[in-house]
Amino acid sequence: MKVIDEVLPEMTQQVWVPRDATDDCIWRKGSSQGIAIPVPMMELEGQSRSLGLQIDDIVENFQAFIEMSAIQKGLAPLLLMACRHHRLPLPPHLWFKSENVIQGKELSEPETLG
Repeated sequence: MKVIDEVLPEMTQQVWVPRDATDDCIWRKGSSQGIAIPVPMMELEGQSRSLGLQIDDIVENFQAFIEMSAIQKGLAPLLLMACRHHRLPLPPHLWFKSENVIQGKELSEPETLG
């Protein structure tokens, strides 16, 4: 991150996370709804924080992703296609495979047709 701070000091990096209304909008209204969160805030009260820790905090604090119908039904690839369709970046919940992403919640297996 030091390189980014030195070479691109005016740049603001952001991550996109779904909000409560995203599930309805992304499927039914054809619009994209979410929250853009600026990162990294490397110097917070004089303490340097890694990007990974900041992403973990974002994932922990923004749980609308876990409540999305596609995620609840085990259809994450469908959400990936919707993000691509709406030109949205992938939510940070999908960036790392770790236990704290789902915080102990068991997601269901994909539903079968027929």
